[in-house]
Formats: sequence, structure tokens, C-alpha cells
Amino acid sequence: MDVAARRGRLDVVKRQYAHHEGGCSKVAMDKAAAWGHLEVVQWLSEHQLECTSLAMDGAAGAGHLEIVKWLHEHRTEGSSTMAMNRAAGNGRLHVVKWCAGRP
Repeated sequence: MDVAARRGRLDVVKRQYAHHEGGCSKVAMDKAAAWGHLEVVQWLSEHQLECTSLAMDGAAGAGHLEIVKWLHEHRTEGSSTMAMNRAAGNGRLHVVKWCAGRP
């Protein structure tokens, strides 16, 4: 399920979840966020699956501001200093500005 989540294959994630096929770890949501798959992130979260601060760090570094905002509003894992560092290092200034202005 981790690979399907990273690839944005929500159909496969749902099928594997329903049939208990394949493993699903915290990596699934982390990778889905980093690769820009908001629908997968939302579905995994709705089904009470976990993630780490790497979800927001990866999304920020890749410039996926919509995912960063969603994680900030709906999850409690937060981010590390890597979020802004990755965003800045990759020229994602819109993400840096948003992160700097959040509470």
C-alpha cells in the first residue's frame, strides 16, 4: 500500500485496505504528501492511518502548499525545521512565506 500511496493510486490503496493486502505504514501518508497526492492523504487520514512530520516536510519541500495547509489544519504531527529548509532550498518561496506566517 505504501507504493500505491506514493504513486497516487487511490484505487489500489482502497482495494488493498479493503482486502488487507499489502502493508501500510506511516510511510504511505508521508510519501503521498511529498508526491502531491492530496486525495490519497485525505483518504488515509480519514481511515485513521498515521503519518510523521515527514509528510509536511516533504510536501513543503516539493512546493505542495495545498497539502501543507491541509496537514496543518487536520493533523497534529506538525513539521520539523526541514519543512522551511527544504522549501527554501528548492525555491518554493510561496511555501516559505506561508510557513513563516502561520501560528
